[in-house]
Order: sequence, then structure tokens, then C-alpha cells
Amino acid sequence: MSKYTFLKERYKKYLKYSLILFLSSLFIFLIVTSLNDSNNQTLKLISTVTFYLLTASGVESILLYVLSKILK
Repeated sequence: MSKYTFLKERYKKYLKYSLILFLSSLFIFLIVTSLNDSNNQTLKLISTVTFYLLTASGVESILLYVLSKILK
């Protein structure tokens, strides 16, 4: 038997992990973007990757929140 009997509880657990990923990628994105004043290609690549991660985890967080509210 699974530790979580309802999907709603599982979605809430995954939502917590997704929000942690979202906040950490937001923090890294803001730091790298503020450091990249001199058009450094490495910092630009890091900021692009963290922006994509930020966007994906944000969309995932929204979907998990909606799913946890819909399901009983």
C-alpha cells in the first residue's frame, strides 16, 4: 500500500518540492542576472538555463496546485 492514499496528498507533496525548485532557481537567476553586466557568455548561458527552469517549475507549481484543489 502506498504511503499516500489519495492523489491530493501526493500532489501537495510534489507542489512543495516544485516550489522549492522555483524559489531556488529564481534566486540563482536574479543573482546571475545582476552579476552579468559585461556581456559574459557563460553567465548569459546560466541565466538562460535558470530562466527556463524557473518557467517550467512555475508552470508545474500552478498545475499541481490546481490538481490538488480539484481532486478530493
